[in-house]
Amino acid sequence: MAFKLKNFGAEVANAKSILGGICYYRFFNADGDTITTAGYFPSNLGLKLYDRICVIPDDPSNADVWYYVSDVTDGVVTVAALS
Repeated sequence: MAFKLKNFGAEVANAKSILGGICYYRFFNADGDTITTAGYFPSNLGLKLYDRICVIPDDPSNADVWYYVSDVTDGVVTVAALS
């Protein structure tokens, strides 16, 4: 499947994002996609290195999972699970 913009949002109340630090986002992974594939998140979202993304899974009985932007090279965004 493919990234769906309507399932992506920003945590705008986060003080760090206002001050230019790490931003927090949320994404509803409605299709159960493998989001760690490089380029899954489009470059025009403005994601920066170390930004956090809380992923809400397609199965509501599963817990949310946190990821971070691990690399942005030539506009290709890569995320990894936050351990």
